[in-house]
Amino acid sequence: MWLEAERRSRGRWWDDIDRLIAALPPLLFRQIKLLEYDLALRYSATGQFRDVFSGVDFFPLLSVATWLLDDLRVPSNAARDKKERHFFTASILLAVRAQVIDSIRDPGGFTEGDRIALVQWLSDRASGEFACVMSRDSSFWERYEAISLENAGRLLQRWERDTDTDAPEEPEALLNNGWSSAARLAASAVMASTRRDLPTQQVLEMLDDAAKAFQILSDVGSVHRHSLEGRLSYPIAVVARAARIPLRPRPNPDVILGAMVATGSLKWMVEAVRARLLEARQAAIGLALPTFAAFLADAESTLGQRTAGEPSHGGGPGQAEHRPPLLRHSTPVVPQALAMAEGFLLGDLTFRESWEMHREGMFGVPEVASRFPAGLVMEILCRHEHDVQRNVDEFLDFTLSNGFRYYDHPLSGVDSDTVGVFLRLLPHATPSNEYGEGVALVLDCLDRNVSESGAIPVWITGCEESEHDRPQVVALGGGCGTVAAHLLLGLTAVPSRRHRETISTGARHLVNRIAEVGLGANVNYPPAYALGVFFRLLGKLESQSLWPGVRRRARTARGSLSRALELAAKTRPDGPQDAALLTLACYDANREDLLDPAWLVQVLKRQRFDGSWIGEPFAAAPNRGRSVSWYSSTLLTTALCYDALARGADGLAAATD
Repeated sequence: MWLEAERRSRGRWWDDIDRLIAALPPLLFRQIKLLEYDLALRYSATGQFRDVFSGVDFFPLLSVATWLLDDLRVPSNAARDKKERHFFTASILLAVRAQVIDSIRDPGGFTEGDRIALVQWLSDRASGEFACVMSRDSSFWERYEAISLENAGRLLQRWERDTDTDAPEEPEALLNNGWSSAARLAASAVMASTRRDLPTQQVLEMLDDAAKAFQILSDVGSVHRHSLEGRLSYPIAVVARAARIPLRPRPNPDVILGAMVATGSLKWMVEAVRARLLEARQAAIGLALPTFAAFLADAESTLGQRTAGEPSHGGGPGQAEHRPPLLRHSTPVVPQALAMAEGFLLGDLTFRESWEMHREGMFGVPEVASRFPAGLVMEILCRHEHDVQRNVDEFLDFTLSNGFRYYDHPLSGVDSDTVGVFLRLLPHATPSNEYGEGVALVLDCLDRNVSESGAIPVWITGCEESEHDRPQVVALGGGCGTVAAHLLLGLTAVPSRRHRETISTGARHLVNRIAEVGLGANVNYPPAYALGVFFRLLGKLESQSLWPGVRRRARTARGSLSRALELAAKTRPDGPQDAALLTLACYDANREDLLDPAWLVQVLKRQRFDGSWIGEPFAAAPNRGRSVSWYSSTLLTTALCYDALARGADGLAAATD
């Protein structure tokens, strides 16, 4: 009975939905398309959007209006078709809206807060669909406002419950998904439009019971994933109460699953679902709603099949041979994200995508490149103990043969960034006298520069006699303290008494500069990145007794940077790279108290299908003519996000557990 009604109605209005979505602006179209797939994967047996909420294993959200019209014996005619089409469209829009809101809360998903505009459009368009049928003075609008406000209040309570350590953990309070409100809105519209003598409130209560029964089933299936993500749900609260396990901090997922078995909570929750389905079915019978009664009877029957894992006997298009299991195992999000990122980072060990390539005619040639960013990528991989020694050797060999120039062209200047990353990678290379002899020449040149200027230069000059005969080239980025810190970190990684005075002089100048202007000492790099580099250097200088005067001034510089870090921690990161850099800066500053788990959630939500994060602006670079634009690299951004996730994995797990 219900199955035939479902099949009959579904084929009639989907073309309207397709046309509606196809007409959306590109941004909304892309956002809603992903949500279509999310709904199809979670709430259909076939993985097709047209089959969402179909079959006996899913709440029949899209069938509510049609079944009510059938059970109220509203004749099939043009007037009914108009109502049904608008009510079906509104139901789809409300379903997508509920999925958006739930996905935003999901720390392991890919939906972010930028979907708020989509939520508003879905709400407005759904109310517009109802308005095509309901007059402005209809009693429906009072119910519409009441149900909408109730749903908004429940959502707010749930968001607060996720972050408020003092919030009550009543299981019933967690049964508040969007399916119930969407179904009740559709039913309210049908009841108001038909003016049949049927108690509307009882119909709505019947739908609410049914929706909550299916939510319990859905949450039971997701209990492993929710516990991994630190999200509260009805089953987790039930198990915790039965086993007397505190929910603050969140218990380990294995503890929840073990307690579910030990306490028999799964059986109790199945019975709770059965009781709600029975109550809803009895209400449907009493209200003379035979289609709903038949569906709920079948849902009760198949609940036992799902519990026992028995073969199914019909119940929807494309129904699998066996009912889906009640419990589903989930892969932990952070380890999976790290493994994907490692696969991307190690996929091309030339790291060529990260090179700063120029094709605008720099130095009068078609193509010029700097491999410096690849050095930063390898440095991160070495930090996490990946075997890239061969690639480090190749990088050092090239840098040495290129004379420590930033670009691979004879007219390019020798720069401190390149020397710094060379020195920092040297401990990870195959031991070779050639490296030490090669770098000694450029460091002697650096000593002369620092002795003359009293500071670490960005561009190291006077290393070759032929420099004076070269045409003058405009060199960008002078005075950048982050570049100086890069070099000083390299010098302290490969300590040598021969260059102690250079380190002392250069470090003294830099820490004085930081103490005076804070982050103003940075020129070339993102502020959060500069913070991390500065804090790493200060940690080195403060831990060594070679430069006591520098150590004292470093403490003053740390205070200036700490204020900048505290201010940055109060603002929302602008993208995953910024969130990663801010996370790393907190670790480098030993200020884990400033870490916000939401930063790494933002990183997780932006990971791409191949394990990467799309490249974000990292440094200014020359472009066409006498102009600059941002250098960005998918490989470098991925390395930074991977570094933050790897270093913050334990903290993120603790925060969400």
